[in-house]
Amino acid sequence: MALKVLIAAPENDYFVKVVSALNDAGYEATYATTGIDAQILLGQNKYFHILMAYELKQHSAITVMKFVKFNCPTTRLSITISNETIKSLELDNQDLPSIKSKLTLMGAFKVLSGFTEIPDLVSYIDAQQNFNDIVSNIKTTPESERSDGPEVIPDEEFVEIPIEHFFSSAKNIFDVFIKIGGGKYIKILHTGDQFDQNQIKKYNPKNFS
Repeated sequence: MALKVLIAAPENDYFVKVVSALNDAGYEATYATTGIDAQILLGQNKYFHILMAYELKQHSAITVMKFVKFNCPTTRLSITISNETIKSLELDNQDLPSIKSKLTLMGAFKVLSGFTEIPDLVSYIDAQQNFNDIVSNIKTTPESERSDGPEVIPDEEFVEIPIEHFFSSAKNIFDVFIKIGGGKYIKILHTGDQFDQNQIKKYNPKNFS
């Protein structure tokens, strides 16, 4: 299941492109053009990240931030402020660093000034993932798709991990194979399987010397 990202911002081609780029990057991105729509979606779904424009209307960004703080406390939220808004704030003698500080105190993980380059924005959201987010979205391999016999697979399909570097996890995030020679591999763990370090240690070549 893809991680969900909510974009909450007034209608703008930039944010349409952000949604498209995030979907292409493997996320499930949704675009809410009003604060009311954003709150409805937040009440119906669990989002990994919210990217919200300071310029949001019907309800304001501040109102939605308060909603997030009390109803979605584990969801990471970032705020964008356009260059036009920054200029307007400066004309009103409002200090941008103070506004950023206020938004941070209200729960914004980061305040982004201007329209960040879209590839950089996707990379930024990628960087907010943690291992628990990834593991919680792993689907266990169904029994009907499991194969425990030797498989002939090209070496270039694999990433080699020294067995002594392998670590335990609540869920395995990929299939794990042991190479038995002749281009043959045996799958010892399926995606989504739970395991402990002892299961891996028994395959260490030192145990067979």
